[in-house]
Amino acid sequence: MACSCIDLAFQDVYRGAQWLVENGYLVKLTRVRLQRRAGSRPVMYGLPCVTDEEVARGILRVQAFSSPAYAVVARLVQRVWEDVVDEEVQYSKILEHARGQGRGFDFTGLAEMAARELQGRGVKVWR
Repeated sequence: MACSCIDLAFQDVYRGAQWLVENGYLVKLTRVRLQRRAGSRPVMYGLPCVTDEEVARGILRVQAFSSPAYAVVARLVQRVWEDVVDEEVQYSKILEHARGQGRGFDFTGLAEMAARELQGRGVKVWR
């Protein structure tokens, strides 16, 4: 299935989201607390049937995406993805890639975050 790019103004997106909220398709779940950010906190919206566990996972995901280290981890996961064979990868391969991706962060911490991300995607990480 081909993916097409639609050019929408932010105003159109917000207007569409507002319509979904007004008609009960989406509900305001919570505001996400982010560290060291100026401005208002982002609001998390979801379907009315969302469980508390799913909201908690969503909050963690938003906080992770706002972290500068997560951008490095996302690139690290992409590099490690090449070494994944049969949905498995050695932790030593993750460490090897993390050493080159440090950029001021502790490479062992980056490797640990990348291992958790890969496990979340269903990849077995052998330690």
